[in-house]
Amino acid sequence: YATLSHCWGTVRPMTTTMSTLSDRMQSIPLNLLPKTFQDTVLLTRKFRLKYLWIDSLCIIQDSKDDWEVESAKMGQIYRGSAITIAATSATDSRDRCFVEKQNWIESVPFETLDVDGLPATVYVQSVSQASHDISHNRLFEDEPLSRRGWVLQERLLSTRVLLYTASELVFECQTDLASIWSMTLLRDSSPSFLSILFNLALQYATNNRLLDRPKIFQYWRHIITIYTQRCLTFDRDILPALSGLASLIQPLVLDAYLAGLWREDFHRQLLWCKACSHIRLTADDHALLKSLPRTTELCPPTWSWASVRGAVSYDGMWTSEGKLEGLAKVLAVHCDLNSRDP
Repeated sequence: YATLSHCWGTVRPMTTTMSTLSDRMQSIPLNLLPKTFQDTVLLTRKFRLKYLWIDSLCIIQDSKDDWEVESAKMGQIYRGSAITIAATSATDSRDRCFVEKQNWIESVPFETLDVDGLPATVYVQSVSQASHDISHNRLFEDEPLSRRGWVLQERLLSTRVLLYTASELVFECQTDLASIWSMTLLRDSSPSFLSILFNLALQYATNNRLLDRPKIFQYWRHIITIYTQRCLTFDRDILPALSGLASLIQPLVLDAYLAGLWREDFHRQLLWCKACSHIRLTADDHALLKSLPRTTELCPPTWSWASVRGAVSYDGMWTSEGKLEGLAKVLAVHCDLNSRDP
């Protein structure tokens, strides 16, 4: 099956509710689907896949019980899909996935020699048009989809992703990231999220030694700084939208997950502070954030980064990481869960 990663935006997409469930189970005419969904159906058929998973249609939106059960499976769903189709440049479901041909970034081939003196072809693109910054590992961060909180784990957990950006089609898997138009590799030397976890787990299994949990916890703190720069439509989603990643990490570290923090690394993960976002939010994003009421219902504990809205950072403003040992000891910590999904 394929999965869709998309922006809901300010316009609610086609959904499944208790009143429409029986109709949805019978059929959904293609011409009634919004443009993003139509394009995704066509792609799924091209890939000869039988099924397509779309969150707004496959989760009953007005059923709290169904939402709790299905949202807890999101990580498994994206990890298990054959491919994730990312409508990266679509602001909502009314926009198309496909890149209009007049917006393609042209790649000019340039013949040269590689480091071994062998012939090689380099594809050159206009820097002013490029939507990725390889030197800082910032890929499509100005695209609408990259500003959404739920999408981070969807992209990190998917084994294959097709990104339909405003100017090019990009394929990403666990080893490569390449522009389809020019077939040029875009990923720098940093491995993907799943590759990091897989390699750490493999080393642990084959060498019969303790897993490098401090390295995983350090990577988790990095994920939190990226995640908190993004927008969520509902405050209540702050922890569920990251639970798929936490569920993948928990069996490796065998540690308690407490409102976005890990028990063994608790003293370090308490040292978060408010920060500026590197992702440029649009006027619509700011309007959305201002319009959302800050509810106290189901609010995470105040010691958690999840209790505040906006970007946080672990930049060592309180004390350097190397000086933490021996300064504090966590005696006890406890959380009361409000749902089945911690």
